[in-house]
Amino acid sequence: TVGRTRPGDATEIAATLIKEALAALADDPQAKPDTTRVALLGHSAGSAIALNLAAESQSRGLPAPKLVFATMPGGIAKDAKSRGVQLSDLSRIDPGTLIATVVGDRDVQAADRAARRILRETTSVPASRKLFIRSASDDHGFPALTATLASPASPKEGYDSALIKLAPAPPPERGAARPKWSADMVLTGEQQVLLGQLQRNGTDTLDYLAYWRTFDMLTGAALAGGDLATLRTDTAFVDMGRWSDSWPVRRLAAETPKEAAPTAHGTTPAATPVAAAPTIQSKQPVTRRRATTQRGR
Repeated sequence: TVGRTRPGDATEIAATLIKEALAALADDPQAKPDTTRVALLGHSAGSAIALNLAAESQSRGLPAPKLVFATMPGGIAKDAKSRGVQLSDLSRIDPGTLIATVVGDRDVQAADRAARRILRETTSVPASRKLFIRSASDDHGFPALTATLASPASPKEGYDSALIKLAPAPPPERGAARPKWSADMVLTGEQQVLLGQLQRNGTDTLDYLAYWRTFDMLTGAALAGGDLATLRTDTAFVDMGRWSDSWPVRRLAAETPKEAAPTAHGTTPAATPVAAAPTIQSKQPVTRRRATTQRGR
C-alpha cells in the first residue's frame, strides 16, 4: 500500500497472501488446487517478487513453481540500502524450474539489465531451461504496437482495487509497535508517470500474443517437463500474426543463455544471454525498407 508498506516487505506480504489464498481454496470443494502445477507471472517489480517466492518456496512453505515468467522486470534494489525489492539468493531456485524473461524494444535499458541479472543469478537452472525474449514495436498499421514497460498492463474494472470494498483493518492493539515511515513507501516521480501509463494502456495484440499466449505456451512446456531450447525454435512461439493487409507483425526474438566454460579454479561463471543461433535467422522480426532519395545527385 502506497505510503504504508515498503518494497522490501513485498515478498513476505505476497507469501502470506498466497498461503491464505491456497488455504481458502483448499476449503472449497469445487476449486481443488493442484499445488504441484504452479506457475508464477510477474510484471516489473512483481517479477522480482515472483523470483524471490521461487527461491524461498521451501523455507516459506510455498509450492515450488514449475515456471517463473518475468515481464518487463524492474523495481529491483541495487544493494541493501537502495529503493526497491531486494533479490533473494536466486541460486536456490529448483533446477527443474523454467525461467523466462521478456522485455520490450522501447524499454531496453532498465528491463534489459534486470532481465540479464535474473538469468545470470539463477545459477542452479541450466541454460536450456532459460529464455530471454524481446517483444517488438510495429507501426505498420493503426493503432501502432509499442512495446514499452507499460505494454503488458491493460486495466480491467473487475480488478480495480479502488472499486473493491474490503472490511476496514482492525485498529492496532494498544502499545503495539507501529511501522516507521520511510521514503520508499511513496512513489517517485518516475513511478507516478509509469502509473499513469498503466492506467491509460489499452488491450492490443501485444497483450495477447506477446505476453499471455507466450505465458500459456511456456506453462505448457513447464508442466510437460520440456525445456525452452526446443520451444525457442518453434515458429508458432515467435509468430505475432498479421495486420489486416496481410503484412506480418514483427515477431518475438528469443535467446537462450550460453553456458560459461569452467574457470581455472573449477568454478563456472554465471550464464549470460547470447544472440539467437544462425539456424533461426529466418525467424527474426520482419522489417520494412524505406526508399530514400538524395537531392543534387
